[in-house]
Amino acid sequence: MKDSSIFINEDFRSRLEEQSNNLYGELTIYSAFVKLNALRWLAEIIPEDIEVKIIARWQPNDLVANASDLESYNFCKEKSWQFGIQNTLHSKVFIFDNKTVLLGSANLTDRGLSISSSGNLEVGTVIDASISDLDRLKSLEDGVIWMDDNLFSSITSHIEKIKVNKPKILSWSEELKVRLEKPIELLWINELVWSDPNDLLENLDVDNEDHSHDLDLMGLDIKYISKELLDQKFLNSNVYKFVEQKLKVAETEYTNFGWLSSVLHDALLDTPPPKRVDVKHYVDMIFRWLEFSNLTGIELTKHYRTTSLAFKT
Repeated sequence: MKDSSIFINEDFRSRLEEQSNNLYGELTIYSAFVKLNALRWLAEIIPEDIEVKIIARWQPNDLVANASDLESYNFCKEKSWQFGIQNTLHSKVFIFDNKTVLLGSANLTDRGLSISSSGNLEVGTVIDASISDLDRLKSLEDGVIWMDDNLFSSITSHIEKIKVNKPKILSWSEELKVRLEKPIELLWINELVWSDPNDLLENLDVDNEDHSHDLDLMGLDIKYISKELLDQKFLNSNVYKFVEQKLKVAETEYTNFGWLSSVLHDALLDTPPPKRVDVKHYVDMIFRWLEFSNLTGIELTKHYRTTSLAFKT
């Protein structure tokens, strides 16, 4: 029987460990969440003198909720590893020697890699990437902000203020937004919301693919879901920021459901591209989240045949 190319939990970790042991040049990891203990585990299994790049999401809510550890930067600095932020990151990608790629749902965390006894249920696969694949993955670095001591100090200070003041909306300061948040021009389907937020709140089914996707997308724990938390997570999501940015430059365009369907269809990176009917489903979910939210600056107006969206006045 042919060996499976799909790996679950400990199998995925074992494949990651095997690839890490055999590194000879470089390792690049994209992971929305990064925890210090997982970095320590990684440091023990990779050979000396490997060029390592760690890219995390590091949104304010990630750091306040300890989904990612601030201490990760100093650990990477001590190891002479590069540490970067991609504020729109959702993917989990492990690239070995610019050749072999592990893709999956596992973050670089204890639970994601089943380093502890209480690991998440994760699935992944390994591919020998083509030159085209690697070029596309390399282009992801264009949106990375590489960390230095000055930026780290500003981020640490801001997170400490959030923990003390407990603002309703968790976001970067205007100064940090300029330094950290690049415009979102393109999206993957996996960065979109797939389900109705009211279903997550009232009829959550962890076996429902759309529900489980949105829980993972927003880093939600099923034990701590509330309307306020869903609202906050949506406000910090790539898809909301994308809609907000597109509205800002729409100027005289009639910004309704059809407009957003067209804009989103042209912005999706997936190959092959989704069908128009599928894009309409995703736009429908975006509109449901906008209607659900009390925090966004966008309001909806229902008309006879469509719904328009605009900034609140």
